[in-house]
Amino acid sequence: MFWRLRLIRRCRRSPASDRSPGSVSAAPRSPHGSASRRTNSRWRHLLNFARLLLERRFQTTTAGASPSFSLLFEMNELFEAYIGRLVVRAFAGTPMDVVLQGGRLHCLTEADSGRGAFRTRPDVLIRRNGVVTQVIDTKWKRISARIDDPRQGVSKADIYQMLVYGHVYQTARLTLLYPHTLALGEREGVQGSYQVTGQEMALQTASFDVGDGTRAAERLRLMLEPTVPAGQLRVFG
Repeated sequence: MFWRLRLIRRCRRSPASDRSPGSVSAAPRSPHGSASRRTNSRWRHLLNFARLLLERRFQTTTAGASPSFSLLFEMNELFEAYIGRLVVRAFAGTPMDVVLQGGRLHCLTEADSGRGAFRTRPDVLIRRNGVVTQVIDTKWKRISARIDDPRQGVSKADIYQMLVYGHVYQTARLTLLYPHTLALGEREGVQGSYQVTGQEMALQTASFDVGDGTRAAERLRLMLEPTVPAGQLRVFG
């Protein structure tokens, strides 16, 4: 990309590129050296971005007089997509079948018409022989191991959502997966393990270090395997 942009810059500065044989005059130019025709206005942002790269200018978090660019990413979607692909890789070649953004079962049924209402869409379903064995939902949120907060920052809404998934998909294993932070300690993994009161259903909260790409799929598979016994469900009140 860089060599192509640099070639464009050189061509625009070349006198030979300003005139063709028989032309009367060169196109009017802006102070930055690029043609200022109205037809080029739609390329203005791209040219400014190219200039930012070619001149090796950098951005800071302080305010200044020069307009610049920013790249924003929807981290919820990125985290969800990244974990989804890792889960597919982690269980490839096993009896498990991974479904991303699937299921799509309704959690309610209209009393009058019998039609389904409020369709669900879990981030990850793990199935064996067509039967859902685990539901995983990713959350780009910060949780911590604070002693004064036994919930570790896990919201009630997330817990209620997972309980609905467990009931609708008739599965015994539910996992809320968060990005790992130093507030949870040095090691990623299962942060909380619970038994849903009155049900044969376990819920786990876990964290995964997205900054460590070493054996990522293997690490995630070991984390999701049912090796950690569930504890007693705490009352989130």
